[in-house]
Amino acid sequence: MRSTLQRIWLRDKHTRDANKLRKKRNICNWPIHRDKALEVFRAFAQVTSEANYSQFEIVESGSRPEFSGDWGIFHYGEDNICLNFKDRPTGHWTERVQQSGKKEIVKEIESGAGLVIYHSSHNGYVQIFFAASEIEERKRSARELLMSYHSDMDELTPHLVMTLIRKFLIFARVDSSLENASWLEQLRVRWWRFVDARNRKSIKGDIDVLLTPWEKLILVALASFVTFIIGVYTSEETRTILKTLNPFL
Repeated sequence: MRSTLQRIWLRDKHTRDANKLRKKRNICNWPIHRDKALEVFRAFAQVTSEANYSQFEIVESGSRPEFSGDWGIFHYGEDNICLNFKDRPTGHWTERVQQSGKKEIVKEIESGAGLVIYHSSHNGYVQIFFAASEIEERKRSARELLMSYHSDMDELTPHLVMTLIRKFLIFARVDSSLENASWLEQLRVRWWRFVDARNRKSIKGDIDVLLTPWEKLILVALASFVTFIIGVYTSEETRTILKTLNPFL
């Protein structure tokens, strides 16, 4: 029995050691892949700027205090880089007129969607999010999308980042209140939400991640119609068989 328990532990210890080595390697290699991803972000922002569409900004949230007297918000144990759409006015505003005649105008601003590459030293993973746009005045609920996560840092290649940018532009067009997306783009984003890693545990019990209430109603109606047709066909086939067996029916 003791030898069996030792084999169980040695097998588990081998897995733990491999995960520990993977985590250490990912933490060491993150700065290299981070800089490569930033290069792609900057190149894309430069291309759009040259096309007179300067609507993107790059944010690095893993800042550290450079001097002992620096003040601000600093993050430790995690790091992320973002390619964001800049804030844009929606064209709506609210005017508040007081009894004294004083006027206050509050313009509605949409905070643009963002492509976020996030790394945590807690587990060494890289997670890639599409952050949804927000309109604070409308208190619109923002649903971020977890596109992928990687336990191998070498998977974060410039080619992957370019592919993510292509998908991110589609997501931002569908999510924004200032853009018009095709039905095919809306379907693609809906599928991405369906396969979001956080939804996979509840896919069988929650179809809301893919269908709206109206679409579910249509689906139920179609299923009922198909069931009715199958029932009619089966009944006709059954009567034919019975007449063949007993011509007096």
